[in-house]
Amino acid sequence: MLKRVEPDYPDEAKHKHLQGNASVKVLVNGEGQVEQACGEGPRYLREAAEKAALQWIFRPAQMNGNAIPHLEHVIYFKFVLDGKVSTQF
Repeated sequence: MLKRVEPDYPDEAKHKHLQGNASVKVLVNGEGQVEQACGEGPRYLREAAEKAALQWIFRPAQMNGNAIPHLEHVIYFKFVLDGKVSTQF
């Protein structure tokens, strides 16, 4: 991964004392840029996770010296009420 953006904890989620997990399936193009992000989880958390995931940049994937034009990854975000977000992929 070349660039990783952590999501902002949504104010709406903080006000509602909402914490939890969101996962985002991303489609990465041959240049390492995220073209699509489709998330699952509570709405406010999912939207924040998708917004952050769209800014990620991966090292372009290759197979046998050739660029792979499209690759899917799943990124997992854990939102905790103290305002912290942890990420795993």
